[in-house]
Amino acid sequence: MIDGISDQRVLNEGEMEELKRLNVEFWEAMKFKESLWRQKSRMMWLKEGDANTAFFHRAIKIKAKKKKTIYRMKIGRSWCNDPKELKMKEYDFLKNHFRGSRRNWRMKMELDFKRLKESDAKKLEVPFSIEEIRDAIWSCEEIKAPGPNGFNMCFFRSCWNRVKEDVFRMMSDFHRTGKLEKSINCSFIVLIPKTDNPNKIADFRPICLVSSLYKIVAKVLSQKLRAIIGELIFLRRTIAYDCVRWDFLELVLQKMGFRVRWSGWMMECVSTARATVLVNGSASNEFYLGRRLRQGDPLSPFLFILITEVLHLLLEKAGALGLIEGIHGVIPGYMITHL
Repeated sequence: MIDGISDQRVLNEGEMEELKRLNVEFWEAMKFKESLWRQKSRMMWLKEGDANTAFFHRAIKIKAKKKKTIYRMKIGRSWCNDPKELKMKEYDFLKNHFRGSRRNWRMKMELDFKRLKESDAKKLEVPFSIEEIRDAIWSCEEIKAPGPNGFNMCFFRSCWNRVKEDVFRMMSDFHRTGKLEKSINCSFIVLIPKTDNPNKIADFRPICLVSSLYKIVAKVLSQKLRAIIGELIFLRRTIAYDCVRWDFLELVLQKMGFRVRWSGWMMECVSTARATVLVNGSASNEFYLGRRLRQGDPLSPFLFILITEVLHLLLEKAGALGLIEGIHGVIPGYMITHL
């Protein structure tokens, strides 16, 4: 409207100020639009100032074709092609997939666990500092698909001076109480195809998009764990999270010498997790995750490594007792029982 007036006469001072304000709002909106498409396309190499919105839009279309919209799927012995029924079937399957039950685990076999030094165990529980929280945020990739709260790390990095006190307060509350707010530990489960033509639920890999606040908590804890994990394990192993039981994890943490508070933090992070299944962009009802570690959780790789140390110790013990026979290597008297 003001542009039209300027074609007919000279704008007065107030109209000029209004035109400047509207121009600023317009370019901010365009920048936001470009940023939104960039995040959706997950491209990491946007050149500063380039108007690549059309490019990112094409990238999203290509990405969507690769992901494939799920029109029908074989669940059990029957085929399902109704969108609502399909969402419910996948919800039921994944809810059952993550369902767990408590057991009284007892290690009857004496295993030679490496135990954490008391001084190291205490260091894990020192109050969080604003610097390590900031380092954790800056170590995460900025442009990642956001979880249920809609924010990724780009937001926290851009607005750090405004939000740092709130984030620090959240971390301090977690340190003091050992509890997470219900909304923090929720996630989306998205199904990523393992094959070019997926037609059953086993052809998809469930990936959790955790909330950004939970990711900050988990990243801070995982960085602490990274510093001492080499003292507790024999070697790093292939990652697979599907068979981890939380009560067993709790026992392993106890056997390895982690203190009660730290173990409580770990169990709070894994045992209060909730998820919603996204099917073709539509969210299902929410459910609790009763077992298994989440792919996408910064803590999962480290907790899984601790769990697999039990397998290493069992195989080592079995070899020493003559229950299994390994391969004799080049070094005399040295036998390989597992890798």
